[in-house]
Amino acid sequence: MKNIYVGLINGIETGRPLALVTILTTKGSTPQVPSAACLFSSSELLSGTLGGGIMEGDAQKKSIIALKNHNSLLYNYNLLGEIDGNNGSICGGTASILIDINPA
Repeated sequence: MKNIYVGLINGIETGRPLALVTILTTKGSTPQVPSAACLFSSSELLSGTLGGGIMEGDAQKKSIIALKNHNSLLYNYNLLGEIDGNNGSICGGTASILIDINPA
């Protein structure tokens, strides 16, 4: 895996808007651990991972909005869905996630 911070520095130097997304804390079962991080542009995942799946997909959607609005974001993601599949992920925990943007 590429070092996401090299990509972030590249983005800063070239003026490319990027979002560094980091799991700050977790409680219960989650797809990744605190300090897991990834880097999104306004259109794609550049490097790193939050564990994949719908939590990472949700982080990507929120990153696109944060980049568009030029606002960083701190939020909690709930993985307490039911097994019926209608409520998203069922890992059983929660994660506090920071989307820190470089609006360029």
